[in-house]
Amino acid sequence: MNPRKKKALLIISCFLFIILYLILAAEPVDSSFKLNSEWSISLQDAPVSYKQGGIPFKTGQLLGYFSSDGTLCSLTSFPYMASVSKDAWTVYGADAEETPFFAADGTELGEIKEAGFPWLTDNGNFLFLPGGNGFDKLDDNGNSLWRYEDTAPITAFSNSSNGCILGFADGKLVAFRNDGTIDFSIYPAGSNYQVILGVDISENNDLTACVCGIDRQRFILFRNTDGQNKIIYHEYLENNLREQTYVKFSENSEKVFINEYNGLAIIDCKTLTTKHIPVEGKIIAIEEQPENNIFFVLTKNKNSFSLYMFENPSSKIGNFSFKASNAFIITEGSSLFIGTDSTISKFEVTK
Repeated sequence: MNPRKKKALLIISCFLFIILYLILAAEPVDSSFKLNSEWSISLQDAPVSYKQGGIPFKTGQLLGYFSSDGTLCSLTSFPYMASVSKDAWTVYGADAEETPFFAADGTELGEIKEAGFPWLTDNGNFLFLPGGNGFDKLDDNGNSLWRYEDTAPITAFSNSSNGCILGFADGKLVAFRNDGTIDFSIYPAGSNYQVILGVDISENNDLTACVCGIDRQRFILFRNTDGQNKIIYHEYLENNLREQTYVKFSENSEKVFINEYNGLAIIDCKTLTTKHIPVEGKIIAIEEQPENNIFFVLTKNKNSFSLYMFENPSSKIGNFSFKASNAFIITEGSSLFIGTDSTISKFEVTK
């Protein structure tokens, strides 16, 4: 057998192993839900059909776009850092300056002339300044619309279509509207050492959630009304985390997902109650499927990833683990996409 045929056979074998592993290694709790394999593509050998659009992804030192039918729309490798959104992508080094950014098909969209670290999101583009204590909101051409600088380093960031919010190492939270107007600025306090470790803001900006402090670390839920905020719920966490923490509102803003020590906390924003669920590893991503009333939780523990599947509000359906250095999950309709170092696989969720 020639080397080319051996390589093709190895790739096919790897695909079959991944699919069989994901199916057989699962621990089902509710057999009415099933993951049906649709396709797998290799990021190393799949042909690339450059075109606009597609689903953005980043894994390891690769970024690009793919379509729901299994077409790899574009693929770019990068040596240092990169950012990608549904509309644009960029790669940059440690001393980034005059950084171009591109559409999925490689067309240059503009250039970020200022020095800093670009962060491209589906709700706008940002540039974090050298030193870590300030940022620019960028327009579609990479020019600064407005800037904010502080004395303490930024430790947490989140944005929605209506604005953004930042947490700082001195324990301050600052929320902005899209035009740069400060919506509110507060110090949640309540802990012996103040720092914001994770933050998110609801889509309509009326709720803010954060994990703050070390030594008496706590989760806080604020209600924002006309620039005034009121704590409507808080809870001290049993164990301290000392790194950036996953905090995310659900799509309908009725729940908040939080990575706590050795687990997932789910806060109900209506009843103001918390459900604590053990999961292994650090939470990397949470993706929802409203159509099926389920959500997925991806965690990482060294070189092992675990994927948990829950039916709302918090009933575990099943989970499985797999080995990889990098991984991501994306949902679209009833589809679940699982990416690893060199492959992307599509599964349909059925009941």
